[in-house]
Amino acid sequence: MKKKNLWTGILAIVFTMIIVAVGCDNGTTDDKGQQNGKGLPPVKGKLTINGFTPDFENRYVYAQGFIGDSKPFYGITDCTISYSESKTTFKLVKITNGSAVVPLYTLKDVPATSVSSFIAYNGNDPVSLLQIMVVDVAELNSNNIATELVSAIFSGNYMMVSTGTFSNGSLTTTWLK
Repeated sequence: MKKKNLWTGILAIVFTMIIVAVGCDNGTTDDKGQQNGKGLPPVKGKLTINGFTPDFENRYVYAQGFIGDSKPFYGITDCTISYSESKTTFKLVKITNGSAVVPLYTLKDVPATSVSSFIAYNGNDPVSLLQIMVVDVAELNSNNIATELVSAIFSGNYMMVSTGTFSNGSLTTTWLK
């Protein structure tokens, strides 16, 4: 495991911003912004991160990376888009009792164009690259994502994992700060 790698972190921001800029309509609104009751598919695989110290309590985890042959995945609880505000939002998992359990999703279509692009991950792939960032906000969106992720990287609230294998979509790791 590597703790920090500045250039990989910056690449993470670019990778995330591309997905956010394209948008991930989770189907909760139609073309007129009306609610229609859809969302991300039910969770199958999870990333469990243990070992957070008390100073991380009540902060939030964002995870992303690649599995197998460079298939992208995201650790989010939900994804919405507001057409009227031109804003995409990723909802994140809160750190409690020194750990976070993050739902994992992959994409069947790259770039993501709608909620149907997101698939609940349940595979047994090796980790190609896993980036974990701790931020102070419950949601990352088009307005704050660059600031929050850069802040996480430069403040040391960033960890990169390049080894491990998922089992039925799940993986456990320990935060190294």
